[in-house]
Amino acid sequence: MVVSAGGRTTRSYTLSRRRIRLLKAGAVLSVIAVLVLSSSWVFLFMAWGENQELTARVFELEGENRRVQVLAEQVRDLEERYRRLIQYLEAGDQTSASQLWLPPPGGRPAPRSASSAGSDTPGSWPLADEGFVTQPRVERGGKDHSGVDIAVPTGTYVRASGSGVVAEVGEDSVYGNFVRLEHIDGYSTLYAHASVVFVTVGATVRQNEVIALSGSTGQSTAPHLHFEVRLNGETLDPLTLVSPPS
Repeated sequence: MVVSAGGRTTRSYTLSRRRIRLLKAGAVLSVIAVLVLSSSWVFLFMAWGENQELTARVFELEGENRRVQVLAEQVRDLEERYRRLIQYLEAGDQTSASQLWLPPPGGRPAPRSASSAGSDTPGSWPLADEGFVTQPRVERGGKDHSGVDIAVPTGTYVRASGSGVVAEVGEDSVYGNFVRLEHIDGYSTLYAHASVVFVTVGATVRQNEVIALSGSTGQSTAPHLHFEVRLNGETLDPLTLVSPPS
């Protein structure tokens, strides 16, 4: 019996046992359906969260994999450089004397002629041996390297890259024993870390003339030649002007 609030009329409903059982069953099924749906939503929410974490981890692993690949390439490059350097140091070959001008006694200016002086601008490899470039010229903020480093055994002939005049011979904490030559058209070249210097300031040198012996003086961890080329005071990449002997 149902009586409305404040009303005088009533309504009566009669439910059979069968209907009551059906209503109970429906209520139970409804509760079960709500629980199942709630559980599904909770599961989907948790799965979505795990998927987000897995996606982030995948991106992280992909980044690490790219870094590993870059490092692997760098290691392979260093291993190849090291292999070539070892082969070179074991060979220890020197360029034949016919390709050199030996320094005049006492570093006195050598006579020059149009046929024998060679080029007045840098163009020859600055060593009597091919060597191995271990550090190219670099221009980056805070990491500038104004020339190239060429690994060679101590005592390798250091040659004038072009005919010119010895402008400076000296020694400092960075370059060690060094020679600076001036050439025509604003060019100059620098040869650093020498063990012995053969020329003096004011001497005239020919292209390919031996001006020093390589070494490891100054700020150096192994025997090598630091070679710079400048044009009107601005550094150039030496490897655009000179090439190792073939």
